[in-house]
Amino acid sequence: MKLNGLRVVVLLTLAPFTAFPQDLASAVAAKYKEVQAAIAEGDFAGALALSKEVTTLIRPAVAAALLSPQQLLQKGEAVLSAHPTADPNVKVYYLYLMPNTALDAGALDKAGLYASSLLDTLGGVTKVGSGIYGDALFEAKTVLGQIALQNGDLVSARQDLLDSVSGYPYSSRLSQPGGIRYDLASALLAKGAGDVVVQFLTQCGVFRQQDQKKYAVWIAAIKGGAMPELSNR
Repeated sequence: MKLNGLRVVVLLTLAPFTAFPQDLASAVAAKYKEVQAAIAEGDFAGALALSKEVTTLIRPAVAAALLSPQQLLQKGEAVLSAHPTADPNVKVYYLYLMPNTALDAGALDKAGLYASSLLDTLGGVTKVGSGIYGDALFEAKTVLGQIALQNGDLVSARQDLLDSVSGYPYSSRLSQPGGIRYDLASALLAKGAGDVVVQFLTQCGVFRQQDQKKYAVWIAAIKGGAMPELSNR
């Protein structure tokens, strides 16, 4: 591994250690010195192994500091409540992530309400060449599709999947790395709806040229009766 690449790995791994309890911070700092020494000696494999040891050290503390899905939903609702507005071009930013946040928290009723509210809000949003419209549409339709599947409504879920990327010309994220999720597509594939997943991936290939080769492999596998793992990797 090149030195610069390894430095990035180490820095990303160790950056938050000063915020940990004193005993853990001391242990991480000591391990960091070992990493630096290994890098100085040109032992990049050893340095990488040491950085992985640091990850093991800090993982419990990081996990404890993370908010649960339910806590994230509460915080999101508090922010939404504190910023009431009738302007759809402002409201969309506060609603944007609420459907998926509620879904992650297991609050299906709220997820559906937020997704429907987001769709209603989008009706008044000014479309621009690149913006939140397409991103918000993706969030709303993806969540509604997941809910439809859980309710046994395969027809609606199929349409929601296709609709989810229909706003791509007005999106700032869908074409970017990590800007799209395949959870609904994967769920439909598991339900035997490979044909609509192929349509979805073909649509995605229009605005995600960097993934066209990957999509071609997935599509070929699906048409051959397989169930490839759909992910951003």
